[in-house]
Amino acid sequence: MRWPWSATGFHCRACLDRTAYKKGVKVTREERAAIRLKPRSVLPQWNYTIWPHRADRK
Repeated sequence: MRWPWSATGFHCRACLDRTAYKKGVKVTREERAAIRLKPRSVLPQWNYTIWPHRADRK
C-alpha cells in the first residue's frame, strides 16, 4: 500500500464529485461563518482545511 504523502511531507486526499450544482448561488455571511476553515501557512486565501462540525454543536 502506498502512503498518501510524499517524502517531503506533502499529502492530499480527494474524491471526484459528479454532482451538477447550480451556478450563481450566493452564500450568506451566516452560512460562511458556520463553515469551519483552518487556513494553511502558505497562501492561506487559497489553501485551507475544512473541519467537520463538532458533535456538541447543532
